[in-house]
Amino acid sequence: MTRPFLQDILGKLSKRRPIFYSEADFQHELALQLNDAGWRCRLEVPLSISLKGAPVKAEVDIMALDPGSQSRVAIELKYITAKLSAEHGGEAFQLANNWGTNLSRFDCLADWERVAAIVAEGHAQRGFTVFLTNAGDAWTRDVSATDILARDMSIHEGRKLLENEELSWPEDLNPRSVGKKRLPPYSPILCPASFACGWSDYSVHESARNAEFRYLLLEAEMKA
Repeated sequence: MTRPFLQDILGKLSKRRPIFYSEADFQHELALQLNDAGWRCRLEVPLSISLKGAPVKAEVDIMALDPGSQSRVAIELKYITAKLSAEHGGEAFQLANNWGTNLSRFDCLADWERVAAIVAEGHAQRGFTVFLTNAGDAWTRDVSATDILARDMSIHEGRKLLENEELSWPEDLNPRSVGKKRLPPYSPILCPASFACGWSDYSVHESARNAEFRYLLLEAEMKA
């Protein structure tokens, strides 16, 4: 599975399902789209990996198998929404705001690091994270020069990430403000590769606010 192939799959999915009720809804529909393209998908596959030398239990949102080559691709998803009322195909969607200024940015990049670990340890030959959102703050706002907790984790359009770059919380962080799953060994995040953040269009809805969905696609591959 290549990056252009997955982008094509997402493009086809956007025509059929331009909006989702939840992350689980997105996960299920993407797996169906991949199945239609000949991949065999399993959801919530449990794995054991290592992050910074510590054992970690992980569940992959989608593990896709190519029946021909037997190669496996691990796909992690995030569906983070800003408040939106929309309709599609006779269905009404009332999306709540679950965008977190700090936590959502961290979770996006932490998924990338986790998928890279899954690939590095041989559970899959390639991995992707798909961060789909209608929260424009994600791609328009450069937070790197602000005083927010996730200032290292800005994912705005054009942000350049460097391989092995360390993305940390502030030294005076109160652990209660981020939760256990965002503390060591999950942090600091070490970037798996050099990458310039480039957001792709997913869908647009008739609405005054938060009408545009875009996604950030991050990739991890087996190193020679």
